[in-house]
This record gives sequence, C-alpha cells and structure tokens, in this order.
Amino acid sequence: MTSPLISPSSWKWSLGIGIVMLIIGFIAMGNLIVATAASIYLVGVVMLIGGVLQLIHGFRQHQRKAFWIISGLLYAVAGIFAISNPFAFSSVLTLWLGIVLIFVGISRLLSIPSSAPGRGWIIFSAIITLLLGVVLVVGWPANSLWVIGMFLAFDLVFQG
Repeated sequence: MTSPLISPSSWKWSLGIGIVMLIIGFIAMGNLIVATAASIYLVGVVMLIGGVLQLIHGFRQHQRKAFWIISGLLYAVAGIFAISNPFAFSSVLTLWLGIVLIFVGISRLLSIPSSAPGRGWIIFSAIITLLLGVVLVVGWPANSLWVIGMFLAFDLVFQG
C-alpha cells in the first residue's frame, strides 16, 4: 500500500529533497552565525517585497488607504533594517522570541484545567517553553548571534 502523500513516482524526489535538507541543516549547524545572517537576510528581503506590495496596494485603495500605506512603510523599513544590519535585527528578534515564549509558558500553566487528560504533559510542555524563554532572555544579546541559526538548522534536519 502506498502513502497518500507520496506517489510511487515521486518518492525519489522526496528522498532527494530530504537528503539535501539534511545536508544543508548539518552545514548550518557547523556555522550558526552564518545561518542566522542568511535567515535574517531572507526575512528582510521578504519583508521589503511585502512592504512594497502593500504600498502599491495602498495607493490603489479608496478605503483604508492610510492603513495600507503605513503598514507597507513599516514592513519596508523593517526589511531594510534587517538587510542592512542582520545581527541587530536578530538581536531584537531573539529578545522578542524569548519574551513571547515566557508569556506562552505562563499562559499555558495558568490555563490548564484541573481535570485535563494528559495534564502532566501539558505542564511539562509549559515549563519547557517557559524555561526556553528565560534562557533566551537571560542569555541575550550574546545568544542572538546563533539562536536563530540553530533553530533553522534543527528545523532543516528534522524536515529532512
């Protein structure tokens, strides 16, 4: 029986893509700072393109024109900032990620019903999320050089 996600003729492509992702992931693990910079450049380019498209859309709108123009300007400026100074952008992003993880961990702990099935695993997950956020915030700004690259590298390896 074949998988509904992969046709018999495309398994070679899936295997090839998986191997390439593994290789790129291991290369990224070898130089986390370069992986961080590369991912921030990519995010910056996407934000800049998105900002320009929102500006174009904003100038063509009759309703909520100011919203689209301001939003497009903010995206474009953030994209330019990311491209021109990827390590400062990664620093901001790492701190923001740490704060969000702390908030999510605390929120999960406070929202667990007393009779939830698998309550222990939910508590465990919340504590891990909270601790990861604390580690990011406490280690900031030094860890911002490699954290995003590490997340990217692990994601590539696990996807491969």
